[in-house]
Amino acid sequence: MMIRSYANYLSALLIILLLLCMLVLTLTVSERRYMLVLRDDFSYRQDSDAQANWIVIRNSSSCVVWTGNGVVLVNNSSNCIGGLFLKSIDLASCSLWEARLIIKLFNGSEFLILFSDVPKFNLSRAWFIEFDLYKDDEDHDPSIPHISLMRRCTNHMKCQVSKWNSHVNIPIDKWIYVLVRYVEGNLTLVVWNEANLELKSPQDSIVIRSTFQRINMNGLSYLGLICRSKNTTTSCSIKWFELFIEPKFSKLHYMKPNVVTKTVTRTILAIKRVTYTDVSPLSIEVCIVSAVIVILGIIMGILISRRGYG
Repeated sequence: MMIRSYANYLSALLIILLLLCMLVLTLTVSERRYMLVLRDDFSYRQDSDAQANWIVIRNSSSCVVWTGNGVVLVNNSSNCIGGLFLKSIDLASCSLWEARLIIKLFNGSEFLILFSDVPKFNLSRAWFIEFDLYKDDEDHDPSIPHISLMRRCTNHMKCQVSKWNSHVNIPIDKWIYVLVRYVEGNLTLVVWNEANLELKSPQDSIVIRSTFQRINMNGLSYLGLICRSKNTTTSCSIKWFELFIEPKFSKLHYMKPNVVTKTVTRTILAIKRVTYTDVSPLSIEVCIVSAVIVILGIIMGILISRRGYG
C-alpha cells in the first residue's frame, strides 16, 4: 500500500510539472510579434499623388515620369537622375526587412537601391546596391556590367567598393525580379532573370544570389530607388514594389507622425499587419524533455503500483 501511495504522489508531481511547462510555453507564445507588408504598384499620375508615400527627386523633367502603371525613373534621357525615397516607414526602427521589386534596365543606366540617413542623392552616409550598365571614368569601375554592394564615406566618395563585385549578365530591356533582405547585419541580394507581371513573382533562373555580413545600417532610415543615365541616352523603370518589415520591440516609428495605416493613399495597395508567434527554441526543447520525463514517470509509477500489489 505504501508503494502505491508513493507511485500516486510521483504521478501527481509529474503531471504538475507538465502543466507548469505548458503554462510557461503558453506565456511565451502569448508574446506575439507582427510584421507589416506594404505594396505599391505606382499607379500615380503626378507627384502630388505619390507624395504621401514617396519623396521624389529629379534633376530634369525627363526623370520620374508617372505612367499610371509604373514609374519611369529615367525616360530616354542622358545626364538624368531620378529617384524615390520611401518616407512612410523608418527602416532604422525595424529589426528585419525584405524589399521586393520589379525593374527594367537599359544599356547605359545605373540603378541603385539605396539605404541612407537622408533622402537625397548626394549624401554623406549610405550603403547601396548598384546595378551598373555604364563604364565610369573612375579606375575602380569594371568595364563590363556588374552588380556591386558599396558604401559611401563622409567625404561623399565611394569607398569599400564592390563587396560582391559580381560580373553578371544583367538582363536588358526586360522586367526582372529583385529581392533584398536585411536581418541582423546580414544583407542578402537575389536577382531573377525575369519577373511574372501578373503574379508579381520571380520566374526563370537566378542571376545572382549572395549574402554579405556585418553591414551596419544603424541610423539609415531611408530606402531609395535611384536611376541615373550619365552621358548616355537610356531609360529605367519600376513596375512593382513590396516591403516586409518587422518593427523592433513590436513598435514601428513612422517618418512622420501623421503617416499611419489609415492615411496612406489608395495607390499603396496594402499595408497589412501579419501577427505571428515567436517561440523560443529553448522553451520548446525544455517542454519536450519534460513531457518525455512525465510519460516515463507515469509508466514507472504504474509498474511500481502493480508490483506493490503483487
